[in-house]
Amino acid sequence: PELHPGGTVAAFVAGAFMWLGVTAFVFALNSDGKASIVVPMTALYPVVTILLSMAILKGQLSPVNGLGIAFALVAVVLLSR
Repeated sequence: PELHPGGTVAAFVAGAFMWLGVTAFVFALNSDGKASIVVPMTALYPVVTILLSMAILKGQLSPVNGLGIAFALVAVVLLSR
């Protein structure tokens, strides 16, 4: 198969961000972070994807989806107390 330069760069950038995310996750757990807080907070990574799709691809967010995101963020705040 033929390698496309844009795809190679995208794969490298994705791998770098994955490495950064895993490193931050492990660092959070090792620096007295409670797993009951760190794990649900990191499980909200799709929110970043949604926000990026809205900013870059001009995606639309339904009111129900927005409410779900808001409830998820409130849940993380309540878990951290």
